[in-house]
Amino acid sequence: MTDTTAAGLPPAELARKAEAGDMDAALLLARQLLEVGKAEESFNWLLTAAKDGHPVAITELGLRLIIGHGAPQDPPAGIKWIDVAVKAGFPEAVRWRALFLAAGVAGPPNFGAALNFLEAAAQSNDGPAQAQLLAIQASGIRDDATLAQFLNPHSPLLFSESPWVVAAENILPEAMCQWWIARAAHQLEKARVHNPEQGGRTQDSIRTNSGTGFGILQTDVVMQLGLARIAAAVGRPRRWQEAPNVLHYAVGEEYGLHYDFLDPANPHFADGLAKYGQRRTTALVYLNMDFVDGQTWFDAIQKHARTPTGGLIAFDNVLGDGSPDKRSLHAGLPVKAGEKWLLSVWIRDRDQPIL
Repeated sequence: MTDTTAAGLPPAELARKAEAGDMDAALLLARQLLEVGKAEESFNWLLTAAKDGHPVAITELGLRLIIGHGAPQDPPAGIKWIDVAVKAGFPEAVRWRALFLAAGVAGPPNFGAALNFLEAAAQSNDGPAQAQLLAIQASGIRDDATLAQFLNPHSPLLFSESPWVVAAENILPEAMCQWWIARAAHQLEKARVHNPEQGGRTQDSIRTNSGTGFGILQTDVVMQLGLARIAAAVGRPRRWQEAPNVLHYAVGEEYGLHYDFLDPANPHFADGLAKYGQRRTTALVYLNMDFVDGQTWFDAIQKHARTPTGGLIAFDNVLGDGSPDKRSLHAGLPVKAGEKWLLSVWIRDRDQPIL
């Protein structure tokens, strides 16, 4: 954000100030225009402010280009703009650069470099960067050696061969679990399911819990570290992961028997399957354990699974040839007491776009 005397002015007055060279006004005008759907005008004013050297505008331009919101999606160009703001010493841009290094945007993931950038932002009194560093250190990551250990977790144990189900304890440290919960708690919404008859997603009585998803700009280095560790644990590429979700189950809430794969015989799923691929694997991390029942139930083998805080359960939704595995039918059983927090990561069969 930016502090400016132009704040609160209507678009016409902002435009007058922007045309007179007030780049704070140009930035605010760009934001207002984007909110009302005038993406091209918004982008032009943001570009004007960025070319004038406004660090906030430079950073916002980079973010827009990376995710393709209110701008053509061009991650390499977005990174170049972020780097301009980094070189200008703008702490927020330094923090964003740390995230994109961790997430592997416009290049392979580099957590060592990401942590160096995060440290630089923290030393410039960037509060979010300081908070992330504390959580990372509390998770046991303090140097290159502990970082390497974190990114190479132990292999899960086989829980079932058919359907393929594995389980592991101590995948995410307690501090990291609490971080995910805190990031999700203020933005929960009633969960929805795919509508096989009409397409899209709707609320349904089969699923009574709530949850929230995280696009890349809603994540941070702490969360990217966790996602990378999950990828390593289940042996599926990080780039195959959909945007993660945190799920919350209050007393009595559940997710009834269902499949996670998208039925290729259903025409409503054809476009999504063609663009994003099939949901090959599901990874679930239990973020807390102070609740009663609420296990993950696998109907084909008549068994349920649950881990201590930070533990992982992962299972395949498809067979070796990529066709749906009907034996993957599963449920989130009702919570009898307390509240359950779960990190859910669907893993497709191909690289996913930046969203």
